[in-house]
Amino acid sequence: MKRWDAVTGALAVVAVLAATAQVAIAIRVAPDALPEKLVALAVTTPAVVLGVIVARRLPANPVGAVIALIGTLPLVDLTLEVWGRSATTGTPLPGAELVALAAEATWMLHYVGPILLALVFPTGRLLSPRWRWAVAALIVVPLGFALVMFAPPDLGFLFLPFPLALLALLVAAVVAVVKRYRRGDEQQRRQLRWLTVSAVPLPLILVVCWFELVLFGTTNGVGIALALLVVALPVSVAVAMLRHELWGVDRVLAGTIRWTLIVAGVAAAFLVAVVLLGLIFGQASPVAAAVATLLATLLARPLHRGIRSWVDARFQPRRTALIAAVRRFVTDVRDGRAEPEQLAEVVAGSGIRVVVDAAGARLEADDAAELTASDLQAVDAEARLPLELARPRLDLRDALAQTDASRARLVAAADDERRRIQRDLHDGAQSNLVALGMRLRSLQRGGEAPAVEPQLAEAVSVSPAPSPEASASPTRTRRSPSGSTRPCSDSSHRGA
Repeated sequence: MKRWDAVTGALAVVAVLAATAQVAIAIRVAPDALPEKLVALAVTTPAVVLGVIVARRLPANPVGAVIALIGTLPLVDLTLEVWGRSATTGTPLPGAELVALAAEATWMLHYVGPILLALVFPTGRLLSPRWRWAVAALIVVPLGFALVMFAPPDLGFLFLPFPLALLALLVAAVVAVVKRYRRGDEQQRRQLRWLTVSAVPLPLILVVCWFELVLFGTTNGVGIALALLVVALPVSVAVAMLRHELWGVDRVLAGTIRWTLIVAGVAAAFLVAVVLLGLIFGQASPVAAAVATLLATLLARPLHRGIRSWVDARFQPRRTALIAAVRRFVTDVRDGRAEPEQLAEVVAGSGIRVVVDAAGARLEADDAAELTASDLQAVDAEARLPLELARPRLDLRDALAQTDASRARLVAAADDERRRIQRDLHDGAQSNLVALGMRLRSLQRGGEAPAVEPQLAEAVSVSPAPSPEASASPTRTRRSPSGSTRPCSDSSHRGA
């Protein structure tokens, strides 16, 4: 198994030598360009360092070496440039004129690393042996373009095929990434999304730089754009190789694509407006520039809204679907077709739950939910109306429930009292009447009238006339089982 960490170490040594030579030559030849070279050194160093780290962690994968190559080749290009610049000084370096001529074509080296990375990332292998032509073209095209620089001026037509070949290689790199994404598993797709985060602006950078060169004759934006690419691409690739499980990649990717398209759209609108207005007011007219800037500014907001909805629907479908569902629910709440408390049903299954406590109603994400804080904040902002209505409605519902419970307790207490009165009437007056009837029946059978008079008086005395208290409270009944239910004694019968 090949150890790519050794190759990466060799590239790191080349990068150190190129950086040292660049600074030394700049100090001798062009001291005024030294700050620029130091900035270039600071920009390319992270790529070399991250390449070494990835190669040490994954020595069998060439991705680490390719990352280091992304930082090394720009250093070589800048070293050749400052070397060729010494040809215009009083003490030129050996071969400065030839190097200066070749340095006009070494800008292609900045694209070799990113294209090669797209061809082998993340497995370290090509999609199939048929893709070897792309690797060979990455070597032939830059070298051939540098050699054409030495051709006579009458053979200038030879220059055109090489930039077109580079553009074809960029298209091939994009195709390779798309095919690998469709064939790969979930891990490879997540890693490729991290690559896309920083690789998406690459074709746009190339087109913008060419437009700048054709229209204005300058290449000021090239250095800035490529510097950002050299920093962003190794960082995203290193994260993809070592920490690909990070869950924020979809949001970062969507934001990158969204802002890339917005910038491209606004820039295209500004360019078209400048050209058209320049035909009317003149190319150097400040009116044309001002009107073009105004049109681009007015176009930015609707363009941002449309591109954001389009990108989010394709790269963050779950987030977009959830926000759309919450918006429909809020509309139903406003129209009276839904209750605010049904918000929990709308967000069910999304990893968000509705929490209602003394502090109010709010949304919280589950521990296992694949949601970012921004996603939760966006959903919370859309659901603000039902959340604000849910708490007072729940409080009112609790108060009504307590009122119903209180009424139920009052009704139950009244029923209990009614049953107690019925029981007292049944157990008191009725039993006394039954006892009286039994006593009278006994006296009737027991003897003659003169002899029974004392017994009748005794029977009548068992149920005395109601007192004022008994009249005022009819439910109170005198209950004296021992006196009222005692039958006649034997002595009474004997007396009779």
